[in-house]
This record gives sequence, C-alpha cells and structure tokens, in this order.
Amino acid sequence: MRSILKKSKLAIIIPTCDRAVAIESLLCNSAWQLKKYGIDLIIYDSSSNDETEALITNFHADGCDNVYYHRYEGKFDGFSLDHKLVQAYKDYVDDYDYIWLCRDGLIVTIDNCYKELFSAMNQKCDCIFVDASFRNGEKLLLRSM
Repeated sequence: MRSILKKSKLAIIIPTCDRAVAIESLLCNSAWQLKKYGIDLIIYDSSSNDETEALITNFHADGCDNVYYHRYEGKFDGFSLDHKLVQAYKDYVDDYDYIWLCRDGLIVTIDNCYKELFSAMNQKCDCIFVDASFRNGEKLLLRSM
C-alpha cells in the first residue's frame, strides 16, 4: 500500500510482527492526532497473516490517509529486527526529513510534545532523541553534526 505522494517532515515507522491488537490500539489512540500535525505513520509488518494490513486498509478508507502499510519480506534470522530496521530506513529515507522508529506497543501522543519537536526539526538538527523524560515534559536532546 505504499503510495506516498508528498514529502513530509516526519514519519513514525512501527516495525511489527503478528501484533494486530497492539497496532489497532496504536491506530485508535494516535492515527488521527498524527494526521492533525501532518505526521505519517508507517506500519512496517512481517506478520504471518493479513490482519494488520486489513486494519491499515480500514483506517485509510475512513480518511486517515497519513497511515501506510509496508509488508517486510526480507531476512528472517537471529538478527531479523536489525535487518528490518535498516531496510525501513533505506525504504523511506528519501521521503522524509526525519524518521522516528517506535515499538509496536507504544502509544504516540504527539499533542504533548509537537511544539518542541517541530521547533527542533525546523532547526535542522541531524538527530533528535525523544525519550520518556521528554514525553513527560522535559527538554529534547538535540544533536547537530
């Protein structure tokens, strides 16, 4: 379902495998909020079934057009997650200024941090670290090379 038409500043990529319930919770709690700020959400999936893809298709059909599905069919070995994350970066690095990798059990609540996050992106920092402290209202850690 990859058809990103415009370059957005930020994409949140969620690597997942056989966790449709977690993805459904994430979508219900975050997808529309992320759309409000122009943030794309990419579910990078290697599940053994089509449940996760069906969820994304339904959200997309309901107008949440910032949500995308990507089926990962790469290497599956003892380092599968590593291969998957590297491939996700390769697949989307040209489409976004920033990529934020999140685990599939995390509910992203961007309302609490978007002003400072977008300010950091506008400063064109090479790397922005978002951790639990930041999500609780502390400062971002910025890194420029």
